[in-house]
Amino acid sequence: MIFGSPQQFGQCSRSRSNTGPSSLARLRRTGRWCARPASHPAGGTACADASACRGTTRSRSRTYQQVARAHSTQETERRVLEAATRLFAEHYYDDVHIEDVARLAGVTTKTVQRRFGGKEGLAQAFLTAAGKHNAELRDRVPTLEAFSRDVLALAESLDLRFIVCGGWNDTEAVSALAGPRMHFVRSVDHSWLFPRCLVVVHHGGAGTTFAAAESGVPSVICSFFADQPFWGSRIAALGTGAHVPFVKLNQRTLRSALQRAFDQDTRRKAAELGRRLRDEDGNALALDALEGIVQRGARAA
Repeated sequence: MIFGSPQQFGQCSRSRSNTGPSSLARLRRTGRWCARPASHPAGGTACADASACRGTTRSRSRTYQQVARAHSTQETERRVLEAATRLFAEHYYDDVHIEDVARLAGVTTKTVQRRFGGKEGLAQAFLTAAGKHNAELRDRVPTLEAFSRDVLALAESLDLRFIVCGGWNDTEAVSALAGPRMHFVRSVDHSWLFPRCLVVVHHGGAGTTFAAAESGVPSVICSFFADQPFWGSRIAALGTGAHVPFVKLNQRTLRSALQRAFDQDTRRKAAELGRRLRDEDGNALALDALEGIVQRGARAA
């Protein structure tokens, strides 16, 4: 309990009887803790030694206020860091302003500046928090063998076959699991393989996400860090797949994500997105964007 034990706050120093929830509400409203509890020696009117009781009350009130202020500070910092995380993930650093972070967090700009010392301090706090978070995630990531066994069990229960692309990982430790249900490869041509799959389960990198989307096949994105959670959230929002952060990945969550990907509506939306991407001239759009930047720069000069 954040406010301490009854022995610390919940007894009048004179009556030694616990005060109830109404006393806590009174403290929050008036800043006074011990105020005529029903079991008070004076019959609920006043303490026999009022000066001693008031002294204890003031001390406990100060303690409560200190705890409440500390809690409020931590809550403010949490909200600001959450807002900064969202904005830094979705926008370039130069495009993120303190005013935007404050507005999203529901605090004033002065509060952000006072807590973090400006944009640079906020960015440093964000990176520090992200580093601690990533370290915690690394400790919770399953081993390759444990993960592969979960995938194999899922393949057998759902009557599926998995092609596992190991990349630079050493798959020798799990090669014994290879069989009719699971095949390991070092690398593979995405443009050839993905259209032949029911679903593509991947980390959510920009290139892999585009290749899977262009193929017209649903994605299950198991994101780690950087822009991967963003692409996972976009795929989920478009209804063309599912997003499960890798740290939460297990047989149950992967099964649920695959079932969403197998849904007919999800497959229809994924196929439509694939058609749109294949019809789009990405090179021409990129050149148009670059020309627009150059032209705006020339006008500004």
